Amino acid sequence: MFRKILLLGILASVGCSDDTPTSPTAALDGVWRIISIQPAGLPSQPAPVGAQYQVGFENERVFVRVDCNTCTGPFTASGSTLLVGPTLACTRAACETAAYESAVVSMLSGAHEMTSTQHNLTLTSSRGTMLLQR
Repeated sequence: MFRKILLLGILASVGCSDDTPTSPTAALDGVWRIISIQPAGLPSQPAPVGAQYQVGFENERVFVRVDCNTCTGPFTASGSTLLVGPTLACTRAACETAAYESAVVSMLSGAHEMTSTQHNLTLTSSRGTMLLQR
């Protein structure tokens, strides 16, 4: 009896691990907070404090919040490949974090190799790497 309880406890804890890989396409649904970007050849840059940087995926549409601007466009996912765009339509207000905003939009548009766990999504391309979190 003790062995059954111990085994059930182990199985339950394994099933709840935050590092359990999920299906990349199913893992996209919802809103992700941009934690950092690392443009190719440059050091990692955390998202500016006090500004909203989010990416949402729903019904083959991507919705992006980059500080005081928003962007939208199509996306497709197949296996571990994500294609955003070909371009994103964005508002053009003058935000305090314009350089970071511009880097996010240019890095997000195009093809990516994606890896995910329950709470993390990493997008990697020739343009650099972007870390997102739920």
